[in-house]
Formats: sequence, structure tokens, C-alpha cells
Amino acid sequence: MRVLNFLTFALIGSVAWANANSDSPRVFMLNPDNLAKVQENASNPNYLYADDLKELYDTADNIIEKGQVYSVTDTDHLPPSGDIHDYFSLSPYWWPDPSKADGLPYIRHDGKTNPERDEVSDRKPIEAMIEEVGYLSRAYYFSGDEQYAAFASRLIKTWFLEEETKMNPNINHGQMIRGRNLGKAGGIIGTRRFCLLIDSIGLLEGSSSWTDTDDQALQTWMQDFLDWLLAHPFGETERSSANNHGTSYDMQVISLALYTDRINLVKTILDYYTIERIYSQIKTDGAQPEELERTKGWNYCVENIKYFFRIARMVSHIDKDITLIKGEDSGSMKDAIDFLLPYTTKENNWPYQQITAWEPERFAETLHIAYAIYGDKEMKKTLKSIGWKTPKLEEFINIPN
Repeated sequence: MRVLNFLTFALIGSVAWANANSDSPRVFMLNPDNLAKVQENASNPNYLYADDLKELYDTADNIIEKGQVYSVTDTDHLPPSGDIHDYFSLSPYWWPDPSKADGLPYIRHDGKTNPERDEVSDRKPIEAMIEEVGYLSRAYYFSGDEQYAAFASRLIKTWFLEEETKMNPNINHGQMIRGRNLGKAGGIIGTRRFCLLIDSIGLLEGSSSWTDTDDQALQTWMQDFLDWLLAHPFGETERSSANNHGTSYDMQVISLALYTDRINLVKTILDYYTIERIYSQIKTDGAQPEELERTKGWNYCVENIKYFFRIARMVSHIDKDITLIKGEDSGSMKDAIDFLLPYTTKENNWPYQQITAWEPERFAETLHIAYAIYGDKEMKKTLKSIGWKTPKLEEFINIPN
């Protein structure tokens, strides 16, 4: 991977991104055309996705009825900084050393999650917040019912904007390892779903509950967090990572840069990092060696290629296409998909480690997107073999034209 000191350039250069269709929501991974199709047909009881929409509304109603909001401050455990507004999590695969009375320092068991992680971590709350905002924003967009936008707005403001409950824009104490560190670079992957949140926010446009002032305030927060990702040594480490952590880092930075109109930064990350990752991470046969060496090789291969396809969708907004890029000694994103196809079902034996349950369904989202791009018959056949004959609503609104 080429080494580039791009920070000064990336921080000062900005070209505003403009949606070609001002009537479309400002989303970067979701498909505006398919969103519009669902919105137009949402009141039709005979619509293909009528049942999916009912399920969506029921889920959103349950979220509102539950009435739970989330915050980094909702904990009895202070992060190492002593500031309750700092995000905090424990590294998942590190366990107490049974040979030590106090268990310190922790030792690593790759792929085996220590349940202690979620007893003191902000990981589950932030994921729950992002997921619930996703349900609510879709329910609002398709129905126009303001109650959904109102609660989504409340969730966002509680986590990011309200003085008493907001998170500080850093991940200084993510994936801490007891007895070894107070946080590490790998903790940055804990906010990889911000790219989903940003699209959810785009669906709230026009709501009286999510104003331009609210959006500007959140953009300021995301701008500060983006600057931290670019400048902090943890960000530098993740940016240099040769596996899914590096891809996830690119995905985060690109999504935040699009949201905050820093298009020069999008181009820089894409040209000097993401494309180089394709060259270095995907071999000519489509294998991803850095992921295959893990104890959950299937999961990590599927996750990493999902990040690449999300990046591809986002950079299409600046007229960049990375879906067929390959080097002389590397494969393409399509090659990575083709490598996984024969193993998607349990009929064929995965020749690598996978110490947790086999989950072919986790491949469906990316495989639908890949099929829409490449039109490959084997991809369609594989989708049918795992029961995805017709894209579900969530997949349909993600499929590119």
C-alpha cells in the first residue's frame, strides 16, 4: 500500500456533494429510486412488500412503546479517562489468565467472545441506537407518520447532541484489554455502523422533528469525530491495517466525509487506500488470506467484502466505480464473491476454520448487491439455494440500479 501524508490536504479541501435529484433523500448506500418505489406503493395492501412494511411499522411501534433511549452515560462503569461521556468497550477475544490470581494481563482466544465484554461496554447501546433509528426512519419515510421521526430524533439527540448524555467524538477507550492497555486502535471498528446511521438521517429530511439546525449540529459532531479518526494514532494504525479493520476504517471515513461534504477526502481515501486494499487483500482466486487465517474465516471474509461493496455504493456518488478493479497479482471484488459462492451452503465443506455457527444468510445482503452489479447466474442460483428468491424489503432498498 502506498504511503501518503494526506492529512493536510484532506482537512482543507472540500467540494460540496449535491444530490442530482433534489427530491430524493440524501442517502449514500440506500437506493433512492427503490426507496421512492416503495414509498409510492406503501398504502397498497396488495403491494409485493406490504407484509414487510407491516412488519417494519410493527417494529417501529414497539420501539416507541418501549420508549428506551441510549447514552454512553447510562453505565456504572467509568472509562479509564474518568469522563463518562467517553465511549468505552472491551476487546472481545481477551480473557482472564487462569494462571494469575487477578487474571491480569488478559490473554487472547481468537474468535471466542468473553461475555464480560457486554457487561461494561457501550457496544450494545450504540448498535441498538443505530438499528432502532434505522427502523424508525424507514417507517417515517414510507408512511409519513411524524411519530416515527420524532422518536428517531430523540434517539439521535440523546446519543450525540444533548449536553448531559452525549458521547465525546473519540474512541480513545475502545476495545480496552485489561492489564495491557486503556484502549486500542481496533476499537474504531465499533463505530463502523455510522454509515448506516447517516443514511437513516437522510430519510428524516423534511420532518418537523429533525430540523436543519439539528442536522448541522450532528454534522459538526461528525466533523469532529472525523478529524479524530484522521489525526489520532489509533486512526493511523487502522488506516494502515491490512485486513477488515482497514476496510472498515475507509468505509467510516468515506461515509462521514460524504455527510460533511469533504469530497476531496473521499477521493484521497479511495485512491490511496481502498483501491490499494483490493490489490493487497484479494488474491487472484478471490481468496482473502488475512480473513481466512482467523478462527471465523467465513464470517470475516463475508464482512470484509461487505465493507468493500458499501464503499463502492458510496463512491458511485462521485462517479467512481471500483467493482471490477484488479491488479496484475490480485483479484477483484467479484472474484472475492466467486470464491465464497461454492461454500455458501453447507453442501460443500469450508476448508478453513469457522468455530461458530454457519450463517449463510449473512452473505445475502452483499450477494444481492453483487448480482445486481454483475448479473452472474451463479450468484442468482446461490441466492435461491439459501431461500432468497425475491429480495426482502431491506435488501431491495439497498440494491443499486
